[in-house]
Amino acid sequence: MMHKNLITSNLQQRLVSASRLLSLSVLVCALFGFRMMPNLPASEYMSTVPAATENNEIDPADYLFGIDVSHYQGKINWSSLKSHHESIHYVMIRATMGFNGIDAEYRKNYKEAKEHGFMVGVYHYYRPNENSARQFQHFSSKVKLEQGDFVPILDVERIGKYGVKNLRQGIINWLRLAEKQYGKKPIIYTGRNFYNEVLKGQVSGYPLWIADYTGKSHIHNIDWAFHQYTDREYIKGIPSRVDGNKFKGTLDDLKKLCL
Repeated sequence: MMHKNLITSNLQQRLVSASRLLSLSVLVCALFGFRMMPNLPASEYMSTVPAATENNEIDPADYLFGIDVSHYQGKINWSSLKSHHESIHYVMIRATMGFNGIDAEYRKNYKEAKEHGFMVGVYHYYRPNENSARQFQHFSSKVKLEQGDFVPILDVERIGKYGVKNLRQGIINWLRLAEKQYGKKPIIYTGRNFYNEVLKGQVSGYPLWIADYTGKSHIHNIDWAFHQYTDREYIKGIPSRVDGNKFKGTLDDLKKLCL
């Protein structure tokens, strides 16, 4: 009897220990397991899409779809882009910044995009605190546009320390230098608010590429050519989110903006 009681006692102790271990495991998962998820509301966990998953919700309206890329998108698999569910008609690529900056992926992106048959545009990021003539000289020395490429594109997003008047003068100078060299008016990229508050009435006649993620209704009073409507597209072949753009016009209209 004493031996049986000892066995029973040992068995009961093991069961209690196992129960406690199971409870501890559940508690650890509760405390730390969910911390591995993004810091999002629970309702958003299921809607989080892996970067490699293609977005099938691109606006199917009567516009030509395109993307813009820089080194922030990482290493792009250009062959995969050709199999995207909606035709990517054009790719805008960042090349230069200010009077001395060069995008780390520019040369590779430009070469690969051309080899895979995309219409290509190249843009310069304007630094308002730097001389506009030096910035254009830097752009023109590093970028060799070819027949069929888009006209040069100027990306303007900040006012800088010298104020609005100086910024406007610098932008106009850069645009005129580009037009003189390439024979066509460049494209201007900027945000909706920045355009309305800083550039409106100053850059008439130049094709506009307007960034606004709140819908077309907020840019209906702007004569835009391109609308960057999101910065959160998922496209097969690009390891991170990418900007989505729509061109307002036909393919023939789009080609008129090329050299």
